[in-house]
Amino acid sequence: LKMDYAASKGLGGLMVWAMYMDTPDAELLTVLQSFSSEGPANDSSNINSGIEDEKVEDEKVEDEKVEDEKVEDEKIADEKIADENVEDEKAKNKKAKDEKVKSKKTEDEKAEDEEAEDEEVEDEKAEDEKAEDKKVEDEKVEDEKVEDEKVEDEKIADEKAEDEKAEDLGECTSGEYKCVDEDG
Repeated sequence: LKMDYAASKGLGGLMVWAMYMDTPDAELLTVLQSFSSEGPANDSSNINSGIEDEKVEDEKVEDEKVEDEKVEDEKIADEKIADENVEDEKAKNKKAKDEKVKSKKTEDEKAEDEEAEDEEVEDEKAEDEKAEDKKVEDEKVEDEKVEDEKVEDEKIADEKAEDEKAEDLGECTSGEYKCVDEDG
């Protein structure tokens, strides 16, 4: 339609901005070629050459886009690998830290267990010493009792002996025996 309009106004041609916008079956190019063959000023070889140049340029641009996309994809892949490496390193560090904490915890628990065991030993020692002291004290009290009983028994025996002696002599004592006077 636009080609017909341009021809009806006596225009020598139309300007095409981008050949890549043509349809897959080259509809625009076909119309241009038919129009150029009608006009004496237009040389179809020049149009074809320009179209070829534009196609080459478009292909070059397309190739550059593809190459840029490849580079971008590689960059994204590299970043992904780097991120994975960072995550792996973080995971390793966390695991090492957890093991260190666990090891420290185990050492602390071991130290606490040893400390508790030492306290138990000390408590048992203190109880043994206390029991030994009580035993010694009880033995001492028992020995004192025995000694007191011995002294008491000796005292009683002495008094008895004195009373018997006094009785033999006819004297009156204040011990277990009653004084008996001569009268009876």
